[in-house]
Amino acid sequence: MVFSMFKIMPFLYLLSYGIVLAFGQVLFKMSSNQVDNIDLFSLASISKLITQPCFILACSVYGLSTLAWVGILARVNLVIAYPFVISTSLLATSLIGVFAFGEEVNSYTFISYALIICALVTLSKGIIGNV
Repeated sequence: MVFSMFKIMPFLYLLSYGIVLAFGQVLFKMSSNQVDNIDLFSLASISKLITQPCFILACSVYGLSTLAWVGILARVNLVIAYPFVISTSLLATSLIGVFAFGEEVNSYTFISYALIICALVTLSKGIIGNV
């Protein structure tokens, strides 16, 4: 049982990290909703954005998660970790976009998500089997 737990931990690290990234993306979306017509060449617009609580929290989440990422990479190969985290984050962020922000998904997007889920299942076998 202990051996099995050692094999599943990297999978749980990666899954958690992907969800944390999705949370950061949601915070960035919330901060963009609080600032109308962001002009990245306007100091006033940038000042308004970077003082938004959601933006500050999103940057903090991303900054702290970067420290966790380094720890994860010490335990999992990059060729497995990165695609898994990006896929997990993409799916979680998309689900939140649909349910929290009312964003729409078309059939092409749905098919793409199904393919990503297949890739995640395959990667999961690689993570648990080849750590």
